[in-house]
Amino acid sequence: MQVSPGMAVTTFWACEMNDRQPVDGRGSDPRWRQVAACLVLQSVSAGTITSAFSVLAVPFAMEFGATRMVVMLAMTATLLVTAISSPFAGRLLDLVSIRRLMLLGSLALGAGFMAASVATTFVQILIIYAVLLAPANVLIGPLAASVLLSRWFDQDRGRALGIAALGISLGGFGFPPFIQYLIETVGWRPALQILASLVFLLSMGACWMVVDRRATPLGAIAGATPQDMPMAMGAIFANREFWLMSLVFGVLLTGMMGLVTNLVPLAMDRGIPLSMATLLISALSLGSVAGKVAFATFADRLASKAILFFGAGGFLLGMSCFLVPQWGFGVMVAGAAIVGFTNGSAVPLQTIVAARTFGLHNVGRVVGLLNLTVMLVGLFVPPAFGLIRDLTGEYDGAFITYLAFASIALVVITMMRGAGGIVTLSSPVAR
Repeated sequence: MQVSPGMAVTTFWACEMNDRQPVDGRGSDPRWRQVAACLVLQSVSAGTITSAFSVLAVPFAMEFGATRMVVMLAMTATLLVTAISSPFAGRLLDLVSIRRLMLLGSLALGAGFMAASVATTFVQILIIYAVLLAPANVLIGPLAASVLLSRWFDQDRGRALGIAALGISLGGFGFPPFIQYLIETVGWRPALQILASLVFLLSMGACWMVVDRRATPLGAIAGATPQDMPMAMGAIFANREFWLMSLVFGVLLTGMMGLVTNLVPLAMDRGIPLSMATLLISALSLGSVAGKVAFATFADRLASKAILFFGAGGFLLGMSCFLVPQWGFGVMVAGAAIVGFTNGSAVPLQTIVAARTFGLHNVGRVVGLLNLTVMLVGLFVPPAFGLIRDLTGEYDGAFITYLAFASIALVVITMMRGAGGIVTLSSPVAR
């Protein structure tokens, strides 16, 4: 069968119109199925790999005779591999099928927990977390979701990213108690086998909804220039805007890491009972959920720079609440909720700013490199909080340090050229 030039042009135009107004065979918009898929995948990865590790740490320690410090090396290995592999995974996500990479991550997730259920030494657990679960965390977590949704959404991109990011909080809320129930009911090895089967089915089902979509052709972007081409990672790493982003998001995200890992010891130092101290964790988690909901509601209506100002200012206010213990426990609860709120909006906002600053063709690379810089610093923040406490007898020095960092971040935000407006696919990419 021969295809005439006129038929080829007609077919191309029809494809272009379908790309601009995406519908499936049933006449419905498939974009929100991508959001649902990313929400499920982020819930499964965050809820089982990181949030549930504290539940698994106890049986691991008892089974293999490891100290708590040694057991925590599994999470250190996971974070380190995640940080190092994120830039390379980001480049892959920009170049090849996201759906295939997500399928690979789902397979690694199920295989990781199944392998852990039959491990005979803790060294094997370390290898499983580093070789299987950490890559799964990268391939079905926030990095992959940010690239996929950035390609599918224009006007509603902030809402989509915020709703999908709710999966992180929902997974952290639901999976740990479920896994604890399984451990108490059938033992930790059968519990991991049940978990492996469940997460494999959930993640594969979510991947089935994923539809690949390439970044908008350069010719379709008004004002596009040769500089809007995909960039080498070295060029991104040498870009001034990347380091401004790293500083701002680094302050917000690493400050959260230091706070959440030291909240309960901080409260107990101040004479607060353990039963009440755990309320700080709950307040922080609920604040994070509220932050994601607020981001989903307002991200497409406000300039990114305004959201960044609000986030850094809120972070400064929240951390300040821990410097006035004489004001009572309620102020500490409010501070935890405020910090959680700002962190909830910071995670999806990275993608918005990356898209505006470097273009959709580079979202995976930029967010991957951001993960590398933030996580490498974040590895040292929780023990640094503890070290300050050991040297001075209190945590005030850590909070004062982050108040200074947050103040610097507020100044840096004014210098960022790529966070000045609301992003659409038809907007020229800021440089």
